[in-house]
Amino acid sequence: MTRPKEAYAQRVYHLFAEKTLISLHFLFFYCIMWLAFAIIILLFCISVKMFAPKKNRNQFNKLPVGNLRPQGDQFVDSAGTVWIQRPYIMSLLHNPNKNYVFETYDQFIQSSSEAIANKILFDKGIQVFTHGLFNYYSPFHNPFLHLYYDILQS
Repeated sequence: MTRPKEAYAQRVYHLFAEKTLISLHFLFFYCIMWLAFAIIILLFCISVKMFAPKKNRNQFNKLPVGNLRPQGDQFVDSAGTVWIQRPYIMSLLHNPNKNYVFETYDQFIQSSSEAIANKILFDKGIQVFTHGLFNYYSPFHNPFLHLYYDILQS
């Protein structure tokens, strides 16, 4: 016959062992789940690299025709194309302290063209634009696809 203290100790030990076993199973399942998630993300990144268009994407980029005229929070060029000025935070790859970045979209609002203008000249009314990059996916409308197809592919 066991003494009460020993019986209590055995119950506590079995309870602790049972909870530890459950938490080890949970930990194992949790690790497997995260490993599977990481493998899926890795495969997605590899597939994006493999199936991304291999053309020189800047051959599709266009610039404003004539000068840009402000219309509300947008700009319109002489051909009637609407251009949107990118905010500072979305222009970080184009030196936003020195340049303004303008963006226009294709008819499906999927891809976009960038035009870059020097801030000092643009503010003085001298609109000289240089080519930015053609984006297969707009950073405004498809930021995740833009990250994979346009930024990671560069």
